[in-house]
Amino acid sequence: MMSAVNKTSRKMYTSTLNKDGPLATNTGQTMEKVKETLIAKLKATNIEELNNLKVVLMPDFFLDHFALVKDIDFLSDIRNVYEEGGGNLLEVPQVLTLGGCAARTSLALARLGVKTSFIGRTSKLGYTLLNFFIQDANADVDITRVRNDGVLGKTLTFEFEEGGVNVMINEIGSNRDFGFSDLNEDDLKLIARSDLVCVLDWSLNINKGTELAEEVFKYAKGKGVTTYFDPADLAPRVDELKTLFDKILFNNNLDILSINEKELRILSGMNFDYNESEKVLLAANRLKAKVKPEINVHTSGFVATVGAEDIVVVPTFKVEPCKFTGAGDVWNAGNILGLLLKFTNEERLLLGNAMAGYYISHPDTLPPTIMELLPFIRETDLKGKKKKISKRVLNT
Repeated sequence: MMSAVNKTSRKMYTSTLNKDGPLATNTGQTMEKVKETLIAKLKATNIEELNNLKVVLMPDFFLDHFALVKDIDFLSDIRNVYEEGGGNLLEVPQVLTLGGCAARTSLALARLGVKTSFIGRTSKLGYTLLNFFIQDANADVDITRVRNDGVLGKTLTFEFEEGGVNVMINEIGSNRDFGFSDLNEDDLKLIARSDLVCVLDWSLNINKGTELAEEVFKYAKGKGVTTYFDPADLAPRVDELKTLFDKILFNNNLDILSINEKELRILSGMNFDYNESEKVLLAANRLKAKVKPEINVHTSGFVATVGAEDIVVVPTFKVEPCKFTGAGDVWNAGNILGLLLKFTNEERLLLGNAMAGYYISHPDTLPPTIMELLPFIRETDLKGKKKKISKRVLNT
């Protein structure tokens, strides 16, 4: 027998996606109307209101080093140089930038005007670099609670233009073992005074990620603070999924779980193609039947929020991407701002999509400000008509 949650969600699948006309929401609004209301609400939001919002994020920061290459033939070039006894590959464009899910989301939120505090551990050089990146972005992120007695995390990324594929080589540094015991009394007071606390990149906090998330969320919920979790790439830690479910996802202390389609496939246990939107939603629905938090799924074609009684789906923007890393972190920032400002589900998902769409389609590495977002939302088209979901799939 299908549960009440699944019955409600199945109804929402049909009403949200079974549309051959203009893109519409499950409330009957067109997406163009949602655009209008979102723009109006963003315009009406004043700086003082944004500055009164307080978000604490933890714990990962990396120095990201990108090598921008055309296609997989680049690996043959490396092999040829190696076989010749070493040498140079000239004119390979490279970028050094701020990395890490928590650090990048902190920066994106601060660019939107939110009062943001980042807690983590790095080296003295890492702290200097972190401070430089934040100041260079004209972002007001409080990093006074970042420890500088650790090891700088570093990521070397080969970004392949063909196919939009990234291959990342990590030195995790102190990001691997930041736990709840590393938080002091001032950190806990900061969390208690915040509106929302995020624990991000559980996948790379190998030694203490579960402890950090479990204990932070328990403490925060005791203070009435909203809790937000994005585990990032789960593939390296699939053997620990049972612990993740038992300690975090089955727990009433977590409000929002933010994942992409790859992470959804791992958590749901369903094997689907990322382009199969109906199966993505079915997997999200099945996962929600097992876990406590609301599930927010962000994909390249659409995003969805799956709650206890409904599903809301919003398409992404039509853009030509010029970079392929960090979209999920910037999306989280927009989604979080929408949550804090109590926007409708459609509006906050669209805000997240606008943040990510703007970010990946602009060569500048900085996330957008609200003033930069407004014309983007107004002038950029959304992706095409939603596909009809078959009854066979819905009843699976």
